[in-house]
Amino acid sequence: TPACTRVDLAQHLLKRGEQVAVYTRWPMVFSDLPVAIRTLADRESETDLCNVANTLSGHDPHGRSNFAACCANAGLYEPVELRVDWPVRNVALTERIKRLADGRPIFVYQPLKRAQNSEQELIRPRIAAYNKFVADHSAYFRVRLGQTPFVESDRSAPCELDLLDRTSIADAFDIGTIGDFFFGESCFIPMLGEANDKRFAVMFTRRALQSDGRMRFMTPERLFHKRELGEAVYDES
Repeated sequence: TPACTRVDLAQHLLKRGEQVAVYTRWPMVFSDLPVAIRTLADRESETDLCNVANTLSGHDPHGRSNFAACCANAGLYEPVELRVDWPVRNVALTERIKRLADGRPIFVYQPLKRAQNSEQELIRPRIAAYNKFVADHSAYFRVRLGQTPFVESDRSAPCELDLLDRTSIADAFDIGTIGDFFFGESCFIPMLGEANDKRFAVMFTRRALQSDGRMRFMTPERLFHKRELGEAVYDES
């Protein structure tokens, strides 16, 4: 599950008085929390983990969001708030962005992800439609995030501040606290906005939703937890 989902659940367990150990590839996300940090390899010998992982491999008969299903998979059936109480670390960065925005609302996005297999290619929107959505939001101060090992190096979409390959994961979480609108595929950036109670949009592909494989279950109903904040858009492919 995305790092921000893990932060939410870790914070919830801590508030219950639990001792928490987190198995993660993103230790910096949890560095301010009183949790034990372990590597993903360490979990191989564990048999009693409270696992928050969840897959979109089938229809959910309960009509739950993926976040709610993650909570249930971890044995948490009480309400869990999807929220990241993130203390800003790079104040100079957030203040710089707000100064450059000069009162304009802030739009945060990243280029398309690099598809690693046929399933990821299926859900990858057409670049023209994706970049047009960014271009259509010219009233915003647009900030481009991402790391090129994971996203394309494409810089053809407009932006007012290009931070591609220029920020850390912690920096991205910092920017999440000041953004007003978040856009991307089904990925980290829209969920970062959702976890900060901000508006977000996800671009879907018709070919994935109409396919026979498990990608057809990646629907707005499954991916949006705070549905009042989310906007589903389509590339019509």
